[in-house]
Amino acid sequence: FGQLQAPPRPSFRMIASRPAHIRPAASSTADAAVQIPESYREAYKKEGFVHIPNVLSEEEMASLVDPAYYAFLRGDFKVPEQDVCDLGAAGNRKHVAPALVSINSARNHHPAWQGSVLEQRCESLAEQLMEAEDVELDFDQIQAKRPSCRDSVLPWFQERAYLPEGLPEECENSVSFWLAVTDVPVEAGCLRFIPGSHLSDLRRHTPVRAQTQEEEAAQQAEADVPRALRALVGGGERAALVPIKRGDVVAHSDRVVHGSGPNLSSQW
Repeated sequence: FGQLQAPPRPSFRMIASRPAHIRPAASSTADAAVQIPESYREAYKKEGFVHIPNVLSEEEMASLVDPAYYAFLRGDFKVPEQDVCDLGAAGNRKHVAPALVSINSARNHHPAWQGSVLEQRCESLAEQLMEAEDVELDFDQIQAKRPSCRDSVLPWFQERAYLPEGLPEECENSVSFWLAVTDVPVEAGCLRFIPGSHLSDLRRHTPVRAQTQEEEAAQQAEADVPRALRALVGGGERAALVPIKRGDVVAHSDRVVHGSGPNLSSQW
C-alpha cells in the first residue's frame, strides 16, 4: 500500500484496570483535559456507543494528525507486513487494489504519537465512560476506505468475539475510540451500531466466506491467516448510523454489535 494517498481513521482501545466513581477529568496538561456531560455517559451505558464532537480542533488535526497519517499511507514509515492488511470484503480480497486499508500499532511505528494530546483525551474520556480510575492503551489502528468501492465494508461484529477466553478481570471492561480524519457521512461508510446489543450475551459469529473460487483457494493456501467474523443480526433489529465530522470521536463498547457500510463517495 506504499502508494496510497488516503486520509485514514485512527482508533484506540482502552481497558480499565480499576473501577471507581466518576471524577473530574485530569491529565498531564491542562489542554488535554476534557469533561463530558452526564447525558453522554448515560447514552454510552444505554446504547453501547456515543458520538463525542470536537475532540480535536482543526489546528490540532492539521499539526498532530494529518502529516503523520498521510506519511503512513504513502509508505514513508517502515511498517512490518504483519501490521498492514486490506480488510475490504472482510479480508477476502487478494491481489487487487486495497479497499479498506488497516495499519495496526501505528503509535509504535511513530513514537511521537505516544502520550499525545489525542491519547490523553481518549484516556480522560475512557475514565469517565467506564467509571475507572486507571486505564491503559491496549491497541491502536488506522483504517481508510477507497472511494466508490463496494468492497470497503465491515460486516456486523463484536470486538469481544476476537478476544481469547479467560481474559484477566482487568480486561473485561474496554472502550474503543474512532477519530474521523475527514468528514464521514453515511454515503462514505460511517459506523453503524445495533443499539443496546452490548447488554446481551455475546452473539454467535461465523467466518466471512470467500466470494470466488480464487479467493477460496487463497484462503486454503493461507490457513494461518485469521479470518474475519460476522455476527448474526436479525432482520427486525434497528441499526443506528453515526455520521461524524473531522475531529469528532465515536466511543463504543467492545460488546456492542457494529460495522460500517461501503464508501460510495468520491473521497477517501
